[in-house]
Amino acid sequence: MNSVPTATPTSHPARAQTRCRICGQIRPSTPRPGTYVVQRQSWVKIGGTQHISARLRALRSASSARLIEPEGMDHGAPLVLLTYTMQRYEHDAHERYAAFHAAGEWFAAAPVVAGLSWFA
Repeated sequence: MNSVPTATPTSHPARAQTRCRICGQIRPSTPRPGTYVVQRQSWVKIGGTQHISARLRALRSASSARLIEPEGMDHGAPLVLLTYTMQRYEHDAHERYAAFHAAGEWFAAAPVVAGLSWFA
């Protein structure tokens, strides 16, 4: 008698995960509250965090070897916080500014800075 393989039920079914088509990060099932925009030279980084002070410290002290940054960025250049909102806009903003994507979560600054009111 041939046995037919059956699926074994699991207590934690796999959930479909989606990735941001711009930065490649997995979109969390519950997005992080808080979206920030920081500028370094002619680029801006659009990211998400609940703890903006800690995130800024980490970005300012992080090794450029660990970050995905646009080619030619001077890691020693000042990093300036342009806006922070408790809204969950990170990946929506990545999609909105996709045409200006440089690398990772970095975008050309001019169009994003011109549209900062969108984050309010």
